[in-house]
Amino acid sequence: MQLSNDTNYKGNLGQSLKLDEYSHVEQPLMEQLRGLGWHKGEGDDRHEVLELPMQQVPAQSFRTSFAEVILPPKLRVALRKINPFLTDGQVEEVVRKISTFDKNSLIENNQQVLHYLLENTTVATNELTGELSPTVRYIDFDNLENNVFTAISQFKVNIPGTDHHIIPDMVLFVNGLPVVVVGARDVDL
Repeated sequence: MQLSNDTNYKGNLGQSLKLDEYSHVEQPLMEQLRGLGWHKGEGDDRHEVLELPMQQVPAQSFRTSFAEVILPPKLRVALRKINPFLTDGQVEEVVRKISTFDKNSLIENNQQVLHYLLENTTVATNELTGELSPTVRYIDFDNLENNVFTAISQFKVNIPGTDHHIIPDMVLFVNGLPVVVVGARDVDL
């Protein structure tokens, strides 16, 4: 976790634990990602690493609220690139499918998202060709260059039904969808 603006740890011991964790685990992970072509940036860059302060606003992570676990603008950009036949309304329909859930079970909701990622989804019609029920892909497994990769350090998320939040050390996204959550710990701590 990042030390900046963190009030959860008090005193010298807490500060040294936070600094050790950051400098020995989080920072090297971010540097490895940058070495793989990810970079510091803002906007809709394709491969980026963002370091957020503990005191943050949702817009810094491409969201309108901390209740969102996806990055809607990144998802919309990717959907349009991978599925150029989608209309604006269809893009919104496909975003809603993967971001709203009718089950109360986290496991069932995660299974539904995994199904969409692996099996794709459809829309009623390809408005350009008239094709019925065309396949819509969330991730382009055939041409990886069509995907948008984002890593966010200190990604704050509200815990549903509470006033509390969690802040994973690092979350890796493909096309605005979280695929890896990292809780970094220095093995010597």
